[in-house]
Amino acid sequence: DQRILYAVNEIDDYQGQVTGSVEAWAIDPATGGLTLLGREDSGGAGPAHIAVDPAGRVVVVANYGGATFTVLPIRPDGSLAAISDTIEQAGSGPDVTRQEAPHPHGVAFGPEGDIVVTADLGIDRIQVYRLDAGNGRLQPVDEAATTPGAGPRHTAFDPDGRRLYVIN
Repeated sequence: DQRILYAVNEIDDYQGQVTGSVEAWAIDPATGGLTLLGREDSGGAGPAHIAVDPAGRVVVVANYGGATFTVLPIRPDGSLAAISDTIEQAGSGPDVTRQEAPHPHGVAFGPEGDIVVTADLGIDRIQVYRLDAGNGRLQPVDEAATTPGAGPRHTAFDPDGRRLYVIN
């Protein structure tokens, strides 16, 4: 309903741990002012991107430096609960200066909200998951390799959900 703003903090030291953080902010509809609802561990260093599922049940975070994608449930008041699922990435790509390790960079929900697509710059992979919103978990469906060294960053579905676009 666009009354809550979710943001990642691209840091690698949150509460003494090697991780970033995720925040939920209430937006005052009259003034546009922000009120912090809470902050949670992102599940990996340097979170780069966050996406909210269309039904407002969960957010998924791409942790660039932490080699993970994480799921955090959204509470009824819009604040975030602790991580409910973590997808750990492994591997590397041919560009030794940029792809020495996995670097999760982007995440997108399909139009219906049940499909989640991730982009990992470090391993040249696009991965598809099915969201089980009831338990806040991602189930693997499929994956595709991009051109070696392409470094996929973000994805987007066309409005009818039949095509997926990838920027490298």
